[in-house]
Amino acid sequence: MAQYAALADLASKWHVSHDRYVAMGPSELYYAIRHWVDRQWRAPGQQSKVLLLPIAIPFLAIAMIGWSPGFGAIALGWCALWTGFVFWRGWLYFKEACREGDRRFDRQGKFRLGREYHDTESATAAAEKKRRKP
Repeated sequence: MAQYAALADLASKWHVSHDRYVAMGPSELYYAIRHWVDRQWRAPGQQSKVLLLPIAIPFLAIAMIGWSPGFGAIALGWCALWTGFVFWRGWLYFKEACREGDRRFDRQGKFRLGREYHDTESATAAAEKKRRKP
């Protein structure tokens, strides 16, 4: 049910103003969606499967309205964009988790190994040091 709380939060940002619906701005909508996607990637267990739900939106519309080649192209484009966005955010999360694991190794893990490893550094730290050199 926690995944639906984010959608409810997103829906609560819509409000009625002067008898017409006023939505949040494009940047606010982007940040809300990005935050929801990031939270799903970070959730324990299989919560990331929820990220596939927005792909169904255009196909539900096709089921209600009927198939047309133009609408099918829009649906496939939406699927490609959403999948790319979700995997891009997942890749950023993966890189962040790897960096954090390497930092933890540099702080604690290498000292549990033999003495010859105490002066070593993680691959990420070595790459960052190499990148900083002119």
